[in-house]
Amino acid sequence: VLHFLEDNGQKLAMLQDISKRMMSQAPLLLLDITGNKEQIQQNLQLLRLLLPDGIDETQVAQRLRRIERELLHVSEERLAELCEEAGFEPPVRFFQSSIYMGWITRKKDIISFS
Repeated sequence: VLHFLEDNGQKLAMLQDISKRMMSQAPLLLLDITGNKEQIQQNLQLLRLLLPDGIDETQVAQRLRRIERELLHVSEERLAELCEEAGFEPPVRFFQSSIYMGWITRKKDIISFS
């Protein structure tokens, strides 16, 4: 759901909130629309090719335009930065299907010097 949150601190705050509730090394799976502008455009072209025949072209165009212009996707590099800032290890992509990418990360170990 990160693609519904602005990258103005909202994405980071959500990931930090999740991190606070997790034990060290606990896995976190993310499935999100991820990519830079060029990747998103290429993935949307692929998605268009995968759609079955007979779908109303106006609806298809509206939905693809919404994904490209209204959803708040970030690049893979930015997703990695957000995860690390929130206390997670760098995410590893394990899945991709047209516009969605799946990532796995783990909460970093907490080192205590007390």
